[in-house]
Amino acid sequence: MHTLPRPHTPCGKAREGCFLTEEDYDTVIQGRSSVVVDAKSGEIVAIFLHRAIPATACNLARQVFGTIDETTPPSTTRATAAGVVDEAQVRKRFPQVAELIPVGRPNANGDYCKVKFKRDDGRVMTDVYSNPVQSYKGGYNYYRFGGYGIKTGFTKTHPQEWERSLPFFQSIDAALREALPEAHAYHDSVLPVEFRIPGTVLTSVAINCNYRSACHKDIGDLKKGWSTLTVVECGPYEGGLYVLPEYRVAMDVREGDVVFVRSHLQWHGNTAITGKGKRLSFVVFAKEALCKARKPPDFPWGPHSKRKRKRKE
Repeated sequence: MHTLPRPHTPCGKAREGCFLTEEDYDTVIQGRSSVVVDAKSGEIVAIFLHRAIPATACNLARQVFGTIDETTPPSTTRATAAGVVDEAQVRKRFPQVAELIPVGRPNANGDYCKVKFKRDDGRVMTDVYSNPVQSYKGGYNYYRFGGYGIKTGFTKTHPQEWERSLPFFQSIDAALREALPEAHAYHDSVLPVEFRIPGTVLTSVAINCNYRSACHKDIGDLKKGWSTLTVVECGPYEGGLYVLPEYRVAMDVREGDVVFVRSHLQWHGNTAITGKGKRLSFVVFAKEALCKARKPPDFPWGPHSKRKRKRKE
């Protein structure tokens, strides 16, 4: 495996919420398994494995998730990863909103990535929104009102298809175990089995369709863990390079390739995607909060239930 030492330049904060371009990298990894290491510390920054995921697993993922963008509404909760708020995009998704109220702190350019909605009657809604993007959840999430681990997204709404897709995620886990056995063992030691994607030491997945993520760090990942990135292609496209701007390196992650990175520590994003095809990327990771999660109680209005608790008249 090729080793690529790269100097670290702390520029990620300045690029927060911005879309990354060819100006953010000078080296591209493609078609060759490689390890990016910090030139000063020697620590592993990222591992790129070429064609580590079997074709049968990729075909299965394509069958199950190939039309997810056609059947599932876009996400409005990706915050910084969705980029600086584009008022036109948000209003197209929510035309009834009277005013957008910026939330949180601005980035280095003074722009905001999150907003709250103000209604015509002056009331400010409590939920926080970001640009709508084609990014969908699966696996398990942490339900903070009670401290429960619960099924989320595609896993909850399409249980049979989710079960059918499991060999794909298990192949990613097998690649992680081979590349980073100590990290895999650590995941195994701290994550409750009931909140893992079955047959893996990972809990959750973000399924992205032609989603150009802005420069960000992930939030809520297992603090001492690693996340994974895998791509499945549905037709021809160009772009979508995974960029680590502080190391000025990009990775052309294509079908069957997999990247291992501590994405909660590294600023990252991907370049624009063009063409008629779809780039399905799967970010499979472990949530820190699920280490302490409890199994939800079995009552009809619990987090897993579709039933609504009846109000007293």
